[in-house]
Amino acid sequence: GTHPGMVLDIDAVVPTATDAQTQRALDYMGLRAGSRLAGTPVDVVFVGSCTNGRLSDLRAAAAVLRGRRVAGSVRMLVVPGSAAVKRAAEQEGLDAVFRAAGAEWREPGCSMCIAMNGDLVAPGQLAVSTSNRNFEGRQGPGARTVLASPASAAAAAVAGMHRRSARVSGRGGRGMNPIRHLHARTVVLAHENIDTDRIIPRASSPPPARSGLGRHAFQDWRYRSDGTPDPAFVLNQPEAQGCEILVAGRNFGCGSSREHAPWALLDAGLRVVISSEIADIFRSNALKNGLLAITVDAA
Repeated sequence: GTHPGMVLDIDAVVPTATDAQTQRALDYMGLRAGSRLAGTPVDVVFVGSCTNGRLSDLRAAAAVLRGRRVAGSVRMLVVPGSAAVKRAAEQEGLDAVFRAAGAEWREPGCSMCIAMNGDLVAPGQLAVSTSNRNFEGRQGPGARTVLASPASAAAAAVAGMHRRSARVSGRGGRGMNPIRHLHARTVVLAHENIDTDRIIPRASSPPPARSGLGRHAFQDWRYRSDGTPDPAFVLNQPEAQGCEILVAGRNFGCGSSREHAPWALLDAGLRVVISSEIADIFRSNALKNGLLAITVDAA
C-alpha cells in the first residue's frame, strides 16, 4: 500500500480495490488483484529508523541473517536507532553478523526512512522497510515501499523476495509470560492525547537502560517542582497503589516511538493499558515488551 494502514498478510491474495484510493495504491505499487505478495522480488531492504532500530530489532534481524547471505540482487542497509543502540549492538557483535551477511552497517540517523543523505530507493524499485511510513515517494521519487518487521525484512533480504520470516529459521529470543487471566485493581487516568513524552520525559530515559524507569512514569504530573509527590495526582493516591491496569483517555501513547514509555509503565507495576484509542507505534512497542494494550469502544 501507500500508507501504514494498508495491511496485507504476506501469504494473502491482493484484494480487489473498492475505492479510488486503494486502486491508486495498487497501481503505484504494481500489484494486481488476485496476486500474492509472497514471492515478489525485492530490490532494497532497510532495517532501522526511530521505529525499528532498537537493540531488540537488530537482534531479531541478526538472528535471521546469522550464517546466511543477503541475496546478490538486494541492497540491505542496517541503521541503528541511536548512537547508544549502535554501541550496544557492536558490543554484542551484531554489526559483524550484518557485515558477514553482506549488509551495510551504517551510522544512526533517518537515512533511507526518508531518503536522506543519498540513501534512497530508485524509481520503480521495491523496498522492504522497517520504518513507519510508506507514502508515495517517501524513500525516493517513484520508490515503492512495503513495511515489515525486522525479522521479515531480513528474511526478504536473504530470499531476494517477500517471504514470511518463520520460513527462514533463526534463533528466537526469550519468551514473555502470557496473560491469560488477570484479576487486578484498576486506576483511571482521565486525560486524552497522553504522548510518550508525558508518559516518561526524554531526559529521564537514557537508552538502552530500562530498570528504574517506573519512578519517572508521568513524572511531570506526579511530582511538584521541588521533587515531592503531588498528592492530587491520581497515581499518587493510596487507592492507586498496587494497581496493574491503567484506563486512559483516547489517543494514548501518541508522539515519538521511544520504547521507554512501555518500559516505564511496566517498571511502575502496570501490566495492561486500556483506552478507546491507542497509538499504533506505542501499541507495537508495548506488545513487544509484554505490556498488554487494549482498545475498547468509547461508549
